[in-house]
Amino acid sequence: MDADLKAPFSGYILIRKIDIGSLVSPSTVAFTIADISRVKVTFGIPDYVLPKVHFGQEIKIEPETGTAPLVGRVTSIPTAADTRDRTFSIEVSVNNSDRQLKPGMIASVNLGEAPHSFISIPLSAVVPSAAEPEAFAVMVVEEHKGALVAKSRMIQVLAVYDNSVSVEGVQPGERVVSGGSQLLKDGDLVKVIP
Repeated sequence: MDADLKAPFSGYILIRKIDIGSLVSPSTVAFTIADISRVKVTFGIPDYVLPKVHFGQEIKIEPETGTAPLVGRVTSIPTAADTRDRTFSIEVSVNNSDRQLKPGMIASVNLGEAPHSFISIPLSAVVPSAAEPEAFAVMVVEEHKGALVAKSRMIQVLAVYDNSVSVEGVQPGERVVSGGSQLLKDGDLVKVIP
């Protein structure tokens, strides 16, 4: 028996699963349609950026197509990070009445501040601080009177990625002890193994 299909609302066909003349059962999904006059933009952020994002915050969305930027508002902030990449998936609702954004497009998100770069070190280099049990430290290798010594340095751990961490408190080019640092104390002599 022939039948006509009528969508319950106006929109765009995203997925077409049947053709004219196809024989289908009553439970067959024929089309996936969407009203894109309002879209949701999702992006992941690490935990150290999370305090800078709040419900209702305006976020600037810049499509990679080079079209004019759009502004949306944060409508969803998860309570837990993604277990695979340890990021929080933020959802922003954007008025898309001119159909500028299409499902699956890539865009840049501007959180309103200049990007900041961080130092990444091996996770094995991070140890509990001797001065403050709740804080973290690394052993930095410094030259002192012609010898190499380990110096304890307080750091702030920003994010963990697999076997490395991004931190504040270590400068580019500084050497940190990546193995056995928990066995060292401030001022111990060390030898660099290439």
